[in-house]
Amino acid sequence: MWILERGGAVARVAALIAFLIGGALVEFWWPALLCCLGAWGFARRPDGVTLLLWALATASLAIVNGNFSALAALPLILGARHVDIPLRRCRWVFYAYYPAHLSLIAVVLRPA
Repeated sequence: MWILERGGAVARVAALIAFLIGGALVEFWWPALLCCLGAWGFARRPDGVTLLLWALATASLAIVNGNFSALAALPLILGARHVDIPLRRCRWVFYAYYPAHLSLIAVVLRPA
């Protein structure tokens, strides 16, 4: 996305190369990258076309997980845009929360 925002033909080619290589390295492969690109596109230009592209990209996750349940997140995300809850943001909380919740899941799911 950063490469695409730079603009120009060279940036588009570089973004395509990054997409092709990156898709082979991330979980859920190219459909996951398409989903992220769709969300980014919709955030930049929230219209019907970008929403449709995002929904199709999200639906492509069914190739990997065998169902379309990821589409259930779209109405929640769209609805959340209309909810205004003022929260104080703590920049580094994510870096503590994320590994902590993964560790908790691992402990809970660990075989007895």
